[in-house]
Amino acid sequence: MPQIFPLINGVKYDYSSVEILIGGVRFQGVKSIDYSAQLEPGMAYGTSAQPAGRTRRQYSAEGSIEIYKADYADLLTLLTAGGQGYMEQSFPIIVTYGEELPAILMTDVLQGCRLKKNAHAGSEGSDPLVVKCDLSVMYLLENGKSPLTNLKLGGVL
Repeated sequence: MPQIFPLINGVKYDYSSVEILIGGVRFQGVKSIDYSAQLEPGMAYGTSAQPAGRTRRQYSAEGSIEIYKADYADLLTLLTAGGQGYMEQSFPIIVTYGEELPAILMTDVLQGCRLKKNAHAGSEGSDPLVVKCDLSVMYLLENGKSPLTNLKLGGVL
């Protein structure tokens, strides 16, 4: 049964409660991060209008980050270590939610991320330039919980 935790000083998580590590490096210039996972079962009907059963189907996860342009340059340096091929590199993203201790920490891990699309945006005004990156994600652990009973953890960075 879920345990209901009291608020610490009346504070709920907001975006300033988030710490983001990309490839083991803390990035503070991430304007937004979004991620999701799905396991859409297939239905087996046979000759009936009512489903006779369902399949497990295939698991998929995806994500995106919006990162300030200067921090994006740091991310490219991290992914290439001075070389080329930043869109071919696999890396983890660790997202931790929490206030100052003794608050309850929640940690999600986006494992096996790769950049699959980047979109540079800028407009007139005082807002900083940003780059939105769509991510290919191998799997997502939500607060240490696996989405599948037989998730293969090895072999993916």
